[in-house]
Amino acid sequence: MNETIDPSISGNLGGYGNSANSLYFDFYNTSSGGNMSLMWEKLDLSATSGNSIVFDMAYAQYTSENDRLQIEVSTDCGTTWNSVYNKAGSQLSTRGATTSFYIPGSNDWRTETVDISSYDGSAELMVRFTGTSNYGNNLYVDNVQFRNDTYVGLEENKLTNDFRFYPNPADKNLNIEFELAAEAEVSIKVLDITGREVLKLASETLSNGNHTQSISVESLPAGTYFVELSIDGNVSVEKLMVK
Repeated sequence: MNETIDPSISGNLGGYGNSANSLYFDFYNTSSGGNMSLMWEKLDLSATSGNSIVFDMAYAQYTSENDRLQIEVSTDCGTTWNSVYNKAGSQLSTRGATTSFYIPGSNDWRTETVDISSYDGSAELMVRFTGTSNYGNNLYVDNVQFRNDTYVGLEENKLTNDFRFYPNPADKNLNIEFELAAEAEVSIKVLDITGREVLKLASETLSNGNHTQSISVESLPAGTYFVELSIDGNVSVEKLMVK
């Protein structure tokens, strides 16, 4: 994300400055009326309740433009869409206007929660984020999570500096490295944004020392995932992008 906007940017552009990447709506260079959308694969909410969408965002107006972010959902494979979130201009803004190409600081971010509990029980729910330009300034969205009463959301939680994985983003193989101070029961999983396990790498007792595990992610659709490392029940979770 940093290199796409400007190779000279060294700071993190993710939510609250905690990661390098985020979704980016380029309203600064998009004529008024132009729009761009991001759509998720169908979500199965049939066995859940109290559903919500939680995400971080940062946006600045150029002067007083009404760039817009709308979130819509569909239960009929995209034939019809219902709006569950619709903000524009000053209501969307997280900081004062700027005529410079907007790049968010760590304090510019706001966390939004959208109640979609009226869709509890839906077996196939489609969700799309649409940004519509009013030729204003840029919008950034990060850390999109789908939460419910049984899954409360995966927060990035790093318990040890010795847990790392690469490459990130990944497209073929993912390498995971960690260090154990003593023999421990280790479990490694890859989860989607609803908390559903999509890949399981290991669940075994490992000796002390450095360990490297590899897993193929070629079967996963492009998008946001989480790598969960459990060491004797102590869980560390970090965000993974698959391209």
